[in-house]
Amino acid sequence: MVKFNLKESGAGLVFNSVNLTCLQSIEITTNAPSTEVECSGQSSVEYVTGIPRYQMAVNGALNIDDDAIVSALQPNQAGAVACDPAGTASGSIDLSSTNATISDFAMSVPINGFASYTATLLLDDFTIGTN
Repeated sequence: MVKFNLKESGAGLVFNSVNLTCLQSIEITTNAPSTEVECSGQSSVEYVTGIPRYQMAVNGALNIDDDAIVSALQPNQAGAVACDPAGTASGSIDLSSTNATISDFAMSVPINGFASYTATLLLDDFTIGTN
């Protein structure tokens, strides 16, 4: 598990060409393997076909009038993910996935037009690099 607290980091996340702003945290976890087999000193881990190995939980805030963000985060929406948890300065970490699917989205009751949210993305693949 990897968790980034982003309140003042200048972090950015783009999902399916929609820029998510006001990020609070991002947490990346791996799904447990379905079975681990060992034979003659060699081990093999097998995953259930069709279940993505990685999940990304995104917590943030949004203006409830921002229809692009609300629409992008609805369950079953899919697209590429590009995330810069420490901003875009040269040498900072870069996370990406060529395809992710929103599996869950929850939004708080709005106060003065803003709401907090949590979205869970299932990642088909996951790459860590640098800017």
